[in-house]
Amino acid sequence: MEDRIKILDFLTFSPDALSGGLIHAGSGLVYRYSLSTWKRILSIAELLAIFILVTYLVYYSSILSLDNNSFQLLWWKIPLPYIESWPIEMNQQSTILLGWIAILFGIITHAAVGTVKRGQREGLPPIYATSDLSRYVNARFGLLVRKILLAVIGLFGLMFASGAGSVTPLNAFLVGYSLDSFVELFGTSLEQRSETLAVTLRKQLKLNEET
Repeated sequence: MEDRIKILDFLTFSPDALSGGLIHAGSGLVYRYSLSTWKRILSIAELLAIFILVTYLVYYSSILSLDNNSFQLLWWKIPLPYIESWPIEMNQQSTILLGWIAILFGIITHAAVGTVKRGQREGLPPIYATSDLSRYVNARFGLLVRKILLAVIGLFGLMFASGAGSVTPLNAFLVGYSLDSFVELFGTSLEQRSETLAVTLRKQLKLNEET
């Protein structure tokens, strides 16, 4: 078991050792990334575009509280429904933007704390090479987009539960931190279950071959 962990740690921090794949030392899963530099750069551009678009939508979500409203997206004017019980008013846009930034910061902080703790526990180097950023983004693109969507769900859930006027940077930060913790715990549990199932299936196949 210790040898397996050492090998996974080595592969995790030696990205060139496994061409086209990044290893997650905690679960042993391999995340594939494109060998094309341009495709990896495109992944970063797509992630930034998604983030900017979602931030834009969050900031202007208050227009749903207006009657006969529409949304201007570049050259398109999109009519929107009027929602009488919509919790965000036009004068609360700056509050919502601060809450959005805080909830994202909470998610990022939890991810950073988890990485540092795992590094201290397993004796891994604490610093990742910036040259590996494009590989990481391309390999974990789906996960990063999921975290952005998680932040949206957390922010609007907080606003619907307590009202947009009660959203503060502190409680938004705590919501982001807690949500990421819950999702990570749930995801780790699923990964462990799948790993256990895979080991069991391999053992059964080996027994069948021997018989």
